[in-house]
Amino acid sequence: AAAIEAAATTVAQAAKCCRNVPSCMLADSVMQGFCTMHRSNQNCVLVVPKPEEQEEKGHQKPEEGSTKIYGILTAGDAVWAFAEHRTGETVSLGKWLRSLANRRTDTEKRAIYEDNSLAQAARTMEEAGVHHLLVLSPDGEELVGVLSALDVVCALGANYRFEMASPRRDELPELTVGGGF
Repeated sequence: AAAIEAAATTVAQAAKCCRNVPSCMLADSVMQGFCTMHRSNQNCVLVVPKPEEQEEKGHQKPEEGSTKIYGILTAGDAVWAFAEHRTGETVSLGKWLRSLANRRTDTEKRAIYEDNSLAQAARTMEEAGVHHLLVLSPDGEELVGVLSALDVVCALGANYRFEMASPRRDELPELTVGGGF
């Protein structure tokens, strides 16, 4: 029952608000991106243009609302860089994102609408082979947050904990190891 309730939970209920996700500029080094991720205790960093570039192109400053997002740097990128013996000190985030373009999925496949269900988000992550999705407003015009696989797991866990604390707990079937669904 907890899994069914969690699957009906919307992306907006589980995602991190865009204001709570750290960002780095396109010209920053990959190492700066990893350091920002580490200092903020987050598992991703949004890659954005410089504020003056946004104004020149008609975008608002990040603190005033929506902003153009060039990409997302994740903990998976840090693992990949480590495995490839790359420190990221001399490589800009822009160059890093371009070099990953061939192994990454199109941005459209890395996004989901905030009113979609967590079940749809999990399917989208699985189909795209990613662990983070950009969360868009229902009209698709504004980036409102980021949803990670960990956010999905936390939402499932919260529903399960709620169910286990329920006064109706005695009515729940006993869990068995490897029992599956």
